[in-house]
Amino acid sequence: MSDRAPSHRPVTPVASVALVGLLAGCTGAVPAEVAPYAADPLCAEVVLALPRDLGGLPRLGTTSQATVAWGDPADPVVLRCGVEPPDPTTDRCVNADDGETSVDWIAVPGDEREDGSWLFTTYGRAPAVEVV
Repeated sequence: MSDRAPSHRPVTPVASVALVGLLAGCTGAVPAEVAPYAADPLCAEVVLALPRDLGGLPRLGTTSQATVAWGDPADPVVLRCGVEPPDPTTDRCVNADDGETSVDWIAVPGDEREDGSWLFTTYGRAPAVEVV
């Protein structure tokens, strides 16, 4: 056993800057409400398959599981996996087909929503995915 008191090193300026950078990165996450079925393993597959950039918009961090955002943090495009699958509807339906995968989406235009944003929800898939 040593009689020496434990030494405490002062935090170096480089370590301080690194810590501040890490903490600042945590505060910039886009708030996103977690969907009821976000823990579904298929949501993990969906999120992992999403692009880093979306039409030139950079990917942003989010605050919830199974969510991804792109663009301007003040007005991002937000995807949530695990939303309630929609019932049959008369809302506009669009099909996205890249030659390998075909996905039907219910499209609700911004002029039909209180906040003015467009809402897209996958149709005929569980768990469902929503993009605002």
